Amino acid sequence: MPVPPPAQWRPWPGGGPVPPADLAPRCGPTLARALAGLALRHQLWTRLAPLPAPAACAARGLPLPAELVGIGATSLPDRARLRRWLDSPAGQEAERAARAALLQAAAQESETDDQRGILAGVRAGHAHLDGVQRFGSLLAATVPAPPDAFAEDAAAGAAWLLRPGRIALVAEHQRWPPGGGAPLTEHRWLAAHLRLLLHLGGLDQTVPLAALFGALPAAPLRWYEGWAGIPPDSDSLGLWLRVAGALGQGADPRVAAWCAPLAALPAGALPGTWLGGAEAPAWGGDRCGGVQSALALGLLAARPAGWRAWVPRLVAAAAPAWHYPAPVAAAWRAEAWQAAARAGLELGEGPPAPLPEPVLGPGADPLSLAAAVPALVAGDAPAAAVLAVLRALARLQRPDGSWPAAPYFVIPGKPPQRADRLMSPEVTTATCVRAMMLGTRTAEV
Repeated sequence: MPVPPPAQWRPWPGGGPVPPADLAPRCGPTLARALAGLALRHQLWTRLAPLPAPAACAARGLPLPAELVGIGATSLPDRARLRRWLDSPAGQEAERAARAALLQAAAQESETDDQRGILAGVRAGHAHLDGVQRFGSLLAATVPAPPDAFAEDAAAGAAWLLRPGRIALVAEHQRWPPGGGAPLTEHRWLAAHLRLLLHLGGLDQTVPLAALFGALPAAPLRWYEGWAGIPPDSDSLGLWLRVAGALGQGADPRVAAWCAPLAALPAGALPGTWLGGAEAPAWGGDRCGGVQSALALGLLAARPAGWRAWVPRLVAAAAPAWHYPAPVAAAWRAEAWQAAARAGLELGEGPPAPLPEPVLGPGADPLSLAAAVPALVAGDAPAAAVLAVLRALARLQRPDGSWPAAPYFVIPGKPPQRADRLMSPEVTTATCVRAMMLGTRTAEV
């Protein structure tokens, strides 16, 4: 005989089937997920609170397309679009199949009368929500679909970034340099980085990039505009090699001088962050997956002498991220691996997906999301996967067209702190503009 649901579980008009908080500890793991799925479904149809990442929704018996969830579908138009999908034949079939499988597994796990009673309450709660869904879908049909104007979003971001004087002011100002001394500044790398991102997205930056490129010395490249207190580094080399490739200047005589510290490494050695030989680095992070991938991308772009030997080892190294956030480093590695494969280099197993699914959810970082798009595009990811990121980025864009600053590369901190991270809305915006421009063409929206 079926066990009736506890009294506190009986649905009541307007109240909704919200599970009591003390039930979860009495459940097994599968029944606990079924409980969470009921609460999630209730939230989806009655509130605008952020939804979890798609993988977390699916684990609770509510499979939702990532391109509709975005960063939580917190606006009424976004939530209404998701509700309309759930009420469509495809949505109903997917939801019912996932819920039935979860409830069946929970029934097999439930061993006590108490657990079977909780499961009966879950079923009763879903029956109540079936009615809520029928009514809610009628309301959702009256809400206009939110616009997908990604090309316009990218243009607004580019206009914000290219406002006269903005890029000229972007710099890392270091008032407490390692070892003391006068304040230091690094502007030229950041200016070239921003311009290159726009250029790679499809917005021609040949003239300003050529001006920055032409001003470089014929000597190994160092941070802080060539400050002798720090060794030459792979990050600087990688960026300027990418600029050389973008400008068709891979044969420039200075390129050999820039690569001299790389060529001087012992046979079989893997380039680290610092390329100074006996010069001691000013701080740590001599192995960083982000820097290794940035160097690989530069070598692939300019193709100086020896590039075929260096690139496969760099993309296979997979060192942990240190100077850059882990999602950014992973995206660059995937992008470098795909570019190396297109160049016909012998490579091992490909890297993991450049965008772990949990990243796409509430609290998403626009910089990490945008950094993954070039690798997704180059890897022929499904259009829906690219569309999911574009919609998330569109919701994170600020009213002035920019995207908010996010932690980027490691810099020396103000004493007594050893380190900090650069925070720049310009870097985030340039990364997002490139992603929007590439992704729009791929997703065909």
